[in-house]
Amino acid sequence: MKLSVALLALAASLDGFGTGMAYGLRRIRVSWAALALIAACSGAAVWASMTLGGFAVRFFPPEAARRAGALMLVAVGGWALAHQIGRGRRAEERPTDEAAGQRAKGVSRLLRILKSPPLADFDRSGAISAGEAVWLGSALSLDAFGAGFGAAWLGLPAAPTALASAVASAVLLFAGLKAGGVLSGIRSVRRLSVLPGCLLVLMGVWKWFGAG
Repeated sequence: MKLSVALLALAASLDGFGTGMAYGLRRIRVSWAALALIAACSGAAVWASMTLGGFAVRFFPPEAARRAGALMLVAVGGWALAHQIGRGRRAEERPTDEAAGQRAKGVSRLLRILKSPPLADFDRSGAISAGEAVWLGSALSLDAFGAGFGAAWLGLPAAPTALASAVASAVLLFAGLKAGGVLSGIRSVRRLSVLPGCLLVLMGVWKWFGAG
């Protein structure tokens, strides 16, 4: 159980490392307060999705719920993989694309930030403010929300999983910020962006066959 919680938290938060690297490369600063807000968004997304999932799972037999949860993890992981592969093929955002990112609202803005994390610096100040941190944290939590719903169907505990996700999100984003200027140009490191999706898919397959 503890291993499952740790793996899910890691998989749901690894995008933060890539975001931190992008910010480190562009010298975009993230304050401790902004980091805490981003972590809180991640934890809240996992807790909310697992609470909803925990309510819904009551209406299904345990075995059916377990397999459905496993399929959800595979689906979320597959979506994350497709997103990262697509992002890797795109050239860096043009100024017109950045302007469009600033004008976008709601879910559209979240998806643009997920595609290009530097767009979260709306005022181009070189620092992520509290308001920008909420947008960034919400964007980074999209994968976590879907994974949390599936985790609830697998019977994982909501509070420990949410707390682990919040901590992992903060730690990985901070590590990415520190490593960004050094590692971002190394192709083999940039390929690690597919790890979150791979981990979620592997977890789903693992759980499908009834592993702890």
